[in-house]
Formats: sequence, C-alpha cells, structure tokens
Amino acid sequence: MKRLFFLFLVFLCLLQSIDAQQKAVTGTVKSSNDGEPVIGATIIIRGTTSGTTTDINGNFSIVVPGEGSVLVISYVGMKKQEVTVGSGTTLNIVLEPDLLGLEEVVVTAIGISREKKSLGYAVQDISGDKISKAETGNVLTGLSSKAAGVNITSSAGTAGAATFITIRGQNSITGDNQPLFVVDGVPVDNSMDYSGNPDDGRNNLTQGVNYSNRLIDLNPDDIASISVLKGGAATALYGMRAGNGVVIITTRKGSDTGGRLNVSFSASMAFDMVNKLPELQTMYAQGTNGVYNTTTTSSWGPLISEMRFDGATDYPRDKNGRLVLATNPAAKQDKPGIAYDNVGNFFQTGTTYNNNISVTGGNKDANFFLSVGNNSTKGIVPRNTFSKTTIKFSGETHLGQKMTISASANYIRSGGARMQQGSNTSGVMLGLLRGTPTFDIANGHGKDGYKYPDSYMYPDGTPRRYATYDNPFWTVNKNVLTDRVDRILGNILLKYMPVKDLSLSFRLGDDFYIDRRSGHTALFSANIPDGQQEEDHHYNNSLNCDLTANYFREILRGLTANVTIGQNIFQSYSQQLYNQGNGFVIPDFYHMSNTSSQLVRENTTKYRTAAIYGDLQLSFRNMLFLGFTGRNEWSTTLPESNNSFFFPSASAGFIFSELPFLKGNKIISYGKLRTSYAHIANHALPYFTSNTFTLAVINDGWATGDSFPFDGIPGFVPSNILSNPNLKPESLLSREVGIELKFLNNRMNLDFTYYNNQNKDLLIPVPITGSSGFNSTYINAATMENKGVEIMANIVPVQGKRFTWSATVNFTRNRNKVLSLAEGVTDISLGGFTGSTINVVAGEAYGSMFSTSFYKDQNGNVIINDNPASAGYGYPIKDETMKSLGSVAPVWTMGINNDLSFNGLSLSFLFDIKKGGIMWNGTLSRLIGFGTSKITENRGQSVVMEGVKGHLENGVIVTSGEKNDIETTWSQYYYQNIGGGASPAQEQFVDKTDWIRLREATLSYDLGKVINKNFLRQARVFFTGRNLWLKTPYRGIDPETNLMGAFNAQGLDYFNMPNTKSYVFGLRLDF
Repeated sequence: MKRLFFLFLVFLCLLQSIDAQQKAVTGTVKSSNDGEPVIGATIIIRGTTSGTTTDINGNFSIVVPGEGSVLVISYVGMKKQEVTVGSGTTLNIVLEPDLLGLEEVVVTAIGISREKKSLGYAVQDISGDKISKAETGNVLTGLSSKAAGVNITSSAGTAGAATFITIRGQNSITGDNQPLFVVDGVPVDNSMDYSGNPDDGRNNLTQGVNYSNRLIDLNPDDIASISVLKGGAATALYGMRAGNGVVIITTRKGSDTGGRLNVSFSASMAFDMVNKLPELQTMYAQGTNGVYNTTTTSSWGPLISEMRFDGATDYPRDKNGRLVLATNPAAKQDKPGIAYDNVGNFFQTGTTYNNNISVTGGNKDANFFLSVGNNSTKGIVPRNTFSKTTIKFSGETHLGQKMTISASANYIRSGGARMQQGSNTSGVMLGLLRGTPTFDIANGHGKDGYKYPDSYMYPDGTPRRYATYDNPFWTVNKNVLTDRVDRILGNILLKYMPVKDLSLSFRLGDDFYIDRRSGHTALFSANIPDGQQEEDHHYNNSLNCDLTANYFREILRGLTANVTIGQNIFQSYSQQLYNQGNGFVIPDFYHMSNTSSQLVRENTTKYRTAAIYGDLQLSFRNMLFLGFTGRNEWSTTLPESNNSFFFPSASAGFIFSELPFLKGNKIISYGKLRTSYAHIANHALPYFTSNTFTLAVINDGWATGDSFPFDGIPGFVPSNILSNPNLKPESLLSREVGIELKFLNNRMNLDFTYYNNQNKDLLIPVPITGSSGFNSTYINAATMENKGVEIMANIVPVQGKRFTWSATVNFTRNRNKVLSLAEGVTDISLGGFTGSTINVVAGEAYGSMFSTSFYKDQNGNVIINDNPASAGYGYPIKDETMKSLGSVAPVWTMGINNDLSFNGLSLSFLFDIKKGGIMWNGTLSRLIGFGTSKITENRGQSVVMEGVKGHLENGVIVTSGEKNDIETTWSQYYYQNIGGGASPAQEQFVDKTDWIRLREATLSYDLGKVINKNFLRQARVFFTGRNLWLKTPYRGIDPETNLMGAFNAQGLDYFNMPNTKSYVFGLRLDF
C-alpha cells in the first residue's frame, strides 16, 4: 500500500513538472499579399490535435508544452508554415499564397485530416458551398456531376423522392451497393425503407409511392465539406462496411471570433416545373376499332374532329354533354369534340422555400455553432408536399491545457404527403397518361381540378373516371400516404494530450430516427375497391464508438512517422411494425378501427461489429509518402466459429517534382505518382447463419387466403432459406495507380486514376432440392470486377484582378463484369416487370437488361411474317426468348463546370454529360397499346415493314432472306399485340439514355459593391437554374429516373413520376 501511495505521489509530481513547462504564446497572422489579417487561420501544435484559430484581427493565443514546440499555421489557399517556439512569447507570422494548392487538407477515414499531397490514393473534396449553391435541399442531388467516379440518380422529380448513389460501380450482387456515409466521424443510415405488406417483398417498389432515402434529412447549408473516398486504401479503416466506398461529411462548427457573434442568413424561393413528358395523341377518341365507346380503356375510337357534343346538361361525365358522331341527329354542330389537355391541367408549378440562419461565436477557450433551417416544398403533383426542419448545435471547449471536449446534436423533422405511382391502377401517371383525350379529368375546372370534388367524384361518392383507372385528381385527394420522420444525429468527442506528440481521443455517436407512415386507399378506388388503411412505423438506432491514440514523431532528419491505433464498436437495431386494415365500413373515416379485418407484421434486425485497427504514415522530406493500415473485425452476422477477418492496405505517393533536376521547373510546377492496394469487404446480411421462422400464410394462388394469427392462434413456418454456418464477408481486392500534374503555377491541373477492383466471395442464393424442406441457401460463390479510369482536370484561362475564369472537368469510365455465379445458377433477377428484367448473369455487366425481341436472321435483319393466314401477316414476329440487350449503366460520364467572376458579378454553370446506358420504357409500350401515344396518330396509314420475309414452322424460323415487300397498315391489332401493349417484343421499348444537360447555372452579385458593408461581412443575391436544358434520345420522361427508387434494380420506367426544371431566386447575408 505504501508503494502504491509513493508511486501516486511520483505521478502527481510528474504531472506538475509537465504543467510547469507549459508556456503561453500569442501572435498575429497576416497575408503577404496585402498585409491584412488572416481571419480563421488554424494554429495546431504539431503531433497533436490541440490548437486554435485567429480572430477577426488575425490574433491568436495558445498554450504549448514548452520551448521547442512546433506550431503549424495553415489557411485555405495559403502555404502552411511551421514555427518553433523559442524563448519569446510573441510570434508574428506572414502566410504566402499557395499557388500550387500543396497545403490542401482533406478529411480521410476515421475523421483524420491529412494533406492531400501525402495520400497514395484518390480522394475528392467538395466544399459545402458547392453543395448548398445547388439549392436542391438534398445533399446527394447537390453532389450530382461534381465528383469523378460517383454516379447519382434521382428517381423522380416529386417532392421527397429517393436518390441512388454508387462509387466505382456495383460491388455486391444481393447486398446494398450504396456507399457508407459518415457524418462528423459517425456512420449514419441512408436506407430507403418502403411501405406495403412485407409479405409482398420488393413488389412494393413497383407500386405505391416514391419514398425518401434518409440522407435527405441533412441540411446542405450545415455542411462544411464532403470527402469522397473511392479506393480500398482510402476506405480500409472502415473494414466490412467499406466495400462500396465512403462519403465523409463534415458539418460546420464554431470558431474563435474574438468573442463576437457572427450571423449568417439565407433565403430562397424556387419554382419547379415538369421538364419532359411522353408525347400524347390528340386526334382520336375513346373506343375501339374506330367506334366510340366510353366503357373501354383504349383510345382507338373515331377522329375527334368527326365528333360533336349533344349539349346535354344532365350528363355528369362531361359538362359539355355526350360526345356523338357529327352525323348523329343529336349532335350540336357548333359544339365540336375536344381533345382535353389533361396533362397540362394536372401538373402545377411547384414551389420550394428554403430558409436558414446560423450563429457562431467563440474565443480561444470555447466556441459554438447554432443553425436552424427549414425547407418546404409543394410539388408539381397537386397535394404532394415535403418539408424538413433542422436544428443543429455544436460546441467545443478546452478543459485545461491538455483536454478538449466537443459535441454536436442535430434534430431533424421531415416528411410530407406522397402520391401513388407505377404499376398501380390508382397511380397518378397511369391514370393520367392512359386516359383518353376525350375525357376531361378536371371537369371544366382546369388546373384547379384537384380543389373541386366534382372533378373526380360523382354526387353518390363513386369515382369519376374515364374507365378502369382512377382519375389522378381522385388519387391525390383520396389515396394519400403521409410520413413524419423524427431524427437525432449526435456525437461527443474527448481529446486528451498527456505528453507532447501523443494524443488520445474518444468519440461516441448515435443515429436515431422514427419514421411514422400513415396511408389509406379510399372506398371504390380502382386498386383496392374495398379500401385499405396502412400504419407503418420504422425505428432505427445505430451506435458507434471509437477510441484512438495518435503519435507523431520525427524519427530521423526529414523522416516523420504518424501512427494511429484504435478500437471500434458499432451496433445497429431496426424495427418495422406494419398494420394493414382491409375493407372500410364507413366511407371517408380513415382509421384502423373502421376496417373489417387487420393484418399485422413485425420485423426486427440487429447486429454488432467490433474491430481494432492501426494506421502508419511515413513521410520523407515531403517527397515520398508511405501508408499502411490494418483492421481486424468481428461481426455477429458471421459464424461464431469463423468470425475474425483482417483487412490490410498499403499506399505510396512520390512527388517527383521535388527531385533536384525538376524543382523550380517553370512548366511542370508539381508532379506526383501514387499507387495503392487494399483488401476490404462487405459484411453478410443478418440471420443467414441460422434457420429462422416466418408467419404462416395459407392460400391457393387465387384467393387472398389467410395469414396467422388466425382465429386467435399464432402460426409460424420455417423460412424457405436454409442457413449456412460457413458464411464469410464479401471480399474486394482494390488496386489503384494515379498521377497528379500541375502546370504553370497551378493554372492547369490534371489528376488521372486507373483502378481495378476484384470482387470475390459474393453472396448469392443457390437453389437446393425441395425435399430438404428449403428452396435455397446463400453461399459465398460469385465473382465480379470493376475497372476504369477517372480524370479530374482544371484550367484557369484568365486570372486578373477584376476578371477570372476557371473550368473544371471530371470524367469517369467504369467497366463492370460479372465473372461467375455458382454451379446451377444461370441468372439472378434484381427486379423488373412484364417482359423486361434487370438481371445478374455471368459474362454480362451487373444490371443487364433482359427482354423479349423480334426474330432476326444471321445478318440481324428482322423477320417479317409472310404467312397470309396469320393475323400478323406483314408484321415482325415476336421471339419470346429473353435476351440481353445491354447494361443500364453508362459507358462514361462527364461533368464540365465553369466559374466566371467580374467585379462582384459571378456566373457558374455545370454541364452533365452521360454516354451509354439503356432503360426499359414500359410507359411507352403501354401508351401505344392504349392508343394514347402520339406514335399511334399514323393509324390506318400504309407501311412496308423493314426486314426479310419468313415465318415460323414448328417453332423454327424459316426464311429465304428475301427483302420484305408486303404492304400492311399501322393498325390497332399491330399496336396492341406486336408494336405495343402488354406483351409485345419489349426490345423496341428499350431506349438509350444518353444525355447532355445543363445541370446547374448560378448568377450572383456581391451587394457589397453598392451598399455600406459596415454591418455586413457579405451580402449576395443569386439566381440558380437546375435542369434548364436537356438533350436525350429517350422517348419518355427525363431518363434520370427509376421505378424502384434507391434500389439495385435501376433502368425501369413504368409510369414513373416526371423530373423537374427549377428556377431559384435567393439572398445570402453574413453579419
């Protein structure tokens, strides 16, 4: 006991001696350009995370361990300086411009900030200003076309629609392919949970509403920067969650403002309009075979120009009366038939209001940041809304000279009203586009039709619709799903520096949200005539903990080492509680108690991972950089007996322009070679290592059937998936090489990267014999590869005191190929619809389109039916065999951004170019079959189909190769059975999705040129346009769309909601 007491006294004495050596240093930081103070410069004690920032006068104060301590002073756009503290207590520091950008700092894995020049892998950093300037209200859509290797697809233009993102292609067949998102060091959820009966699985994605993925909850105005980590060496420290890349988001924080408050305010208003729609015919009335008929769903009736209204005032279908042929005695010759502009009357000009205010303040000891934001959207579809309110607070304080504590909390409430879409007889686009031009969905009310019940409902409460499909005004008023998300993102960070060059940190973060959804389908609706009520609650909580130690040391003269070791624990828990009530008893009373039967489902998923990791960075004379990382990880999703996996990486960077014979070169200002190798992974989904049970359902394939609990008795059956106790993570071997070049003092930059990613042990389901009691089991069997190039280039053509012009180009070309699946597995379906599916097939690209087509000869000529006895005489012959038509992914993408500024006036514009990729235009196929597509206006005209003559004999094509000369007509039969309809040769509706679009354009002016700035730090007015111009061969809506939202099955358009173009006006003030 005495010895312990003695050791304790010695320890206290050592602490006192260390404190006694500490020294307070003050100073100023100025610019060499104009001698003005540098506000917000960072001063860090080298080898630690302790530091401060300069105030509004460029002053700073810091306590260092003692003489010999080295201060690192940095500021964006200026060269970093290292100053050794001597016997004095005052420092005067002058920073010079960093023309080459060598001091640029980016945030890397585990939140470690590093100089970009020291990295041996590709990382792209995007400032928060570039994200918020897009004025999308969505971080992901604001990132579109701004980063090489990143592919982003917005699923629709409706308020709150989902966005799908991948980095360097797809890396998993059955798992999620979207990257890991990390906000302020804490992994956050970006899932897109869909509603609907869980028993229906992903079928819920082809009908229902367009859901949000959860990154939409972040406020773009709160973001300071985004770092995109692409290759394995960049992401390896995240282990089993790093296989798809990592997006690191750093939010704004407080700073040393010298004790004063800085206030920033921004407000904008956007006008949103539909940017592209399918062309519809306006010549023919409802009916079939040229005969007018109001009970059919098709528009193959007579010419509208040959029809008249009878003027009846008691006809609830149309205020103008009944539509009859002009030869009918009841026809009013002064009341010609009308082709109503239903699309024009339905879509409205949406509006978005975006308001943000933030306050920041602090001194050398503590600082804070507080922001409040609100984004409120009224969509292009009536009654469609989405709003988001965010409140963020962060603060930092120094507890003595060695410890710093910081914390951040972000509360978000988001949600709105969403409308039905897709394969859904109550879907908005289905009823709107299939509807005949001779039925006025607004019943004379025009664009105000959604406000008047007589537009969509008869006096007895039944739907007013043209035929089988719901009037879209009925849908937006009677069949609505609302959602409300309450979310909290928070973390606390402790930093402690016990001795010089050693720092310890502990970070605890949590991401928690509840997503409450309530929806109903009214009585008499086409999709569910008896009505239905849904209550669907999603709960998610993920907890992340990191404990790290960092040690920096100069080993030899010019050789430094930076070592980080750490431990991580991550835990995820999610739950869905779904209640469905079927059959309303009382009309318009939308409550679960008003339904005649109920169905309840509950799904719970939880897992945990634990890891230890290490990182070693070596630097020799700021010219040669070596990096090594390793992470060993355990996961509850893997077998207990084989649950330890190690993921290493190595990288190297060599700045060859620092060689003596190249240093000072006037042409090549900077040159760097880099290379990296890594082994990373994606962990297995939960519950595949043990057999599970599901609720029992009894049906005969025709009737709805019954599900348990039944008659008060619960019932469960084994899952049809057999467990596999030998699962392991999906592996990715990542290789990367690159070169960075800067010319003419950074007036021209080039960054070229080649990567090769080999995926193996990919999890896929394989069939097993039914006698086992199971249908399939998951095994690590498939292999796949992604390889490609990324190019980032920048040029400054003009750089003057009053006028500057810079241009940035990013280019990506990725090649994906599925190398193998498993014995007995020929293909895996990711999703699809009638006649077209998105599949995974060995030898093909991931996400290849498989569809039916026309028979062709060996030269590729279409076979034209020459059998006069056939109904298809003179038309192409359909081949029912499903064939690959290509990949939905683009061949290459490019973003071209220009920034120009002149005397306070700034203009920037971003072009987004995409080459290659296809999409199934199922909408066009069905519109042709229904006779509403503009293509069908040629009905009755003669045609000789291009191809060669032939016919089927016993299922085999027989052809002489003779060129077709059979004259036929564009007929209703052809368009409903061969050239369109429910089951034509779908090949003809697989369109190219190339595009050139003006993604963004912003014009702003600095009001400081015309108003007194004594009370303002900055004042700017701006105009931003989004999607102002689009050129594409796609024959439907804007091809930036997907029926299944943020899901692996991309490239599907079946009555999707259209996209938008936007005009935004706004103001930004900094006080």
